[in-house]
Amino acid sequence: MDDFTNGTTSQDQTGFAPPQPETTNSFQQPNFSNFDMQNGQITGAQPKKKMKGWKVAVISVVSAVVVLGAASGIAYAASDTVKNFVKMNMGSEDNYYEWVIEKNSKDWGRSASENYEKRIALSKKEPQSDISMNITLTQEAQDLLVQELFPNSTETIQLSSAAISCSGKVESEKLGGKLTVTLNDTQVLEGNAVMDANNLYVQIPTLSDQYLSMSLEDAISEAKSELSSDTPFDVSSFFVTPDVLEERLSPSDLNGLFQRYGEVLADSDANIAILKEQELSIEDTNFSYTALEATYAGDHLQDLAEELLEELQEDQTITHYLTASGLMTEDDYKHALQSALDDIRSNPASQEDGITVTFYVDPTGTIRGCSMADSNELEDKVLDCYVGKDNDQIGIYFNMDEELVVSGTLTEGSKEVYSGTITATANEEEIKLDLADFKVVGEEHSYCTGNITVSIPDQTDAFTIQLDSDGSSQTISADIAVEGANYATIACTIGSSSGDDMTLTIPESALDMTSDSDMETYVGDGTQMETFLKNVGTALGISDVDRFVDEITGSPYIEDDMDLIEPDDSIVPDDTEPLPDTETEPVPTENNSEQEFEADLSAAAITYNGGKLFRFYDNNKDLIGLVDTSMNPTIDAEDYNWYYNADDTVEIGLENTTTQTANAADCSIFEILIEQGAPTDIKIGIVGIGSTVADLEKQFGIDIADGAETQPIYIVSIYDTATNGQIAYSFYLENGTITALDLVSYA
Repeated sequence: MDDFTNGTTSQDQTGFAPPQPETTNSFQQPNFSNFDMQNGQITGAQPKKKMKGWKVAVISVVSAVVVLGAASGIAYAASDTVKNFVKMNMGSEDNYYEWVIEKNSKDWGRSASENYEKRIALSKKEPQSDISMNITLTQEAQDLLVQELFPNSTETIQLSSAAISCSGKVESEKLGGKLTVTLNDTQVLEGNAVMDANNLYVQIPTLSDQYLSMSLEDAISEAKSELSSDTPFDVSSFFVTPDVLEERLSPSDLNGLFQRYGEVLADSDANIAILKEQELSIEDTNFSYTALEATYAGDHLQDLAEELLEELQEDQTITHYLTASGLMTEDDYKHALQSALDDIRSNPASQEDGITVTFYVDPTGTIRGCSMADSNELEDKVLDCYVGKDNDQIGIYFNMDEELVVSGTLTEGSKEVYSGTITATANEEEIKLDLADFKVVGEEHSYCTGNITVSIPDQTDAFTIQLDSDGSSQTISADIAVEGANYATIACTIGSSSGDDMTLTIPESALDMTSDSDMETYVGDGTQMETFLKNVGTALGISDVDRFVDEITGSPYIEDDMDLIEPDDSIVPDDTEPLPDTETEPVPTENNSEQEFEADLSAAAITYNGGKLFRFYDNNKDLIGLVDTSMNPTIDAEDYNWYYNADDTVEIGLENTTTQTANAADCSIFEILIEQGAPTDIKIGIVGIGSTVADLEKQFGIDIADGAETQPIYIVSIYDTATNGQIAYSFYLENGTITALDLVSYA
């Protein structure tokens, strides 16, 4: 926080009186109380002596500077406080504005370039980035997790902690990283990845020592497909090492940008006004600054816009950065700026157009904030922000057109430790941050320690973010509580290191992960996957690990051999008994909870997301896209498999009727199970989850018994007249509302 004082005392921050000499110095400071500034001239009690008064004042100040410097033996007289006083009181408003802009541009440029240079040097020394996340669950959270995973089982698990950690680094034309997953302090998964300009390579030592590969072009195309994006992507952006970044934009280049555009602003024509001792208030703390108003209107606004665009157009630093980064060609860059220039020149600013920028300047000439508003509506500010310090109180205020308002004060304790409250309001939603014992530790990395309590009005659960650091890494942790119950503690640690323990090696051979045959070779007979799952089950403390593995790798619904699937006599009618006639009174079963009908099912197309499935064995990729087929991407000849979505509300059986191995997504559907919670736009005609008895009757032209609307469980099964009952739809109702669908083909 030294930035707030800039080497001056707290008194220097609240007034604009020139510094007084030490008591041992006999020189007396001249009295300027009778002088005032008007139109850049000093006026006093005797107007007819303006020139003489000006000379006396200047000679007196210069003499004071010389005597003070000589007497003290230091350059205090040339300090920013004295310079600011002289510039503000001894020259014109225009000259003072120019000096302030140039001074701050130099200060900002020097500070930015120094920090940038430090970050590049640190990145060269510590090229590896490390991040880890640890979750510790309370017993309440573990109980909820068991309930979600095993709702109908007495099975229990123990998951007191889970962690995931990643490390990565970039080398010339190569980058890579590693990942590990730990459950209850037992590592269950490890992964390595490396990529060059052409390919991505992945290794999962837990499953196999072999590498899988995919061309970078395919990987990017796949990512764009998942993100529904057509944005061009430059592969070289992956391989930006500190050396590459420094070549594109060096610290001196960055410093030069501040200088150039600061000079454009400083040399521009504007109507300048100096308003001294303007009071700004943050919470209960007041700050006094000089307000330096610059109003650009009409021709002045037009000239400034053109000068900035012309400077940008010829700026070789920006041009080089854009072209070297692959963001834009030089011709495209200059063409875009020329178009903007042409547009401004063809639509010149009128005298009514204007903007007023106000800089809040402290006694050292340092800009501590600014505001921006339409020149005709100064009270309606588009931007208003500033910081201030009064003794041990630091204030922060930021207002972006009322859409985002941040304000608060911090109190400085001993050894640069701060506490206080910051309130942020965005689109009328407020959040409050209470900081306690906040401190920056380690200048090199700027890590922090302290606590931040986050609270939202009308929300009962505030939570505290804890910041900890050993100087080499930053840890951020928080307890997750809902309605007073604590469920977990989440901690994230980030840091960097020399990366000596990570070697990025491009493998000599790899299996193609886009090839079905290569993936079959990689998966093998499934033994490695079963071993992996057993390790996970053991780490979770699951008592019946074999059953746990079977539930994931096998199907709890269908026998292993497709030939064993037979029509269910309880659903498919016996050939010796005719199906009930839809024109006669429906015949309920003995328990009065099920009815059977026949109808033309082809009239009720199965639809999802606009796709249609008029009959089974017509592949429908929209429906198949609902479930995960990635674990078993292929189905053997004349075989089948079941696939599920994440919450098991959609289950689809797929059969390969050909004599060749086929991709799962290209096989035929033989059964679809849909339960409550599935996407609501899966429809059979007009019927879906949530439909009523009346919807069923309307769609299939049937007459369902009145009791169906009040029964807690009621089943309506409809057999296709066109296939002699080889296709059946079953609708499960609860109190007259459909909660599940079972669509089966027995052909």
